[in-house]
Amino acid sequence: MSSIAGSFLEVQEVGGWVNASTVINGTAIGTTCSDVSYVFPEIAETFGDDTPLNIYIDITEAGNFATKQSTQMIGASGIVDI
Repeated sequence: MSSIAGSFLEVQEVGGWVNASTVINGTAIGTTCSDVSYVFPEIAETFGDDTPLNIYIDITEAGNFATKQSTQMIGASGIVDI
């Protein structure tokens, strides 16, 4: 699975915008600077906690896929460029 994902990411760009005003199932995502302040505190300090924030995400690497039978979940680790 890891090699398939790695090969796919080499030939296909996987990414896109998370827009603060995007509505999914009737609910706005509503991302703000405070949502990323744990990782990027300077963004909230500069623009204010309640400022809407659009984020571009680009998945550049994925691997270490694993499944857990008890929860029927699949997980992976990856690198995301923001």
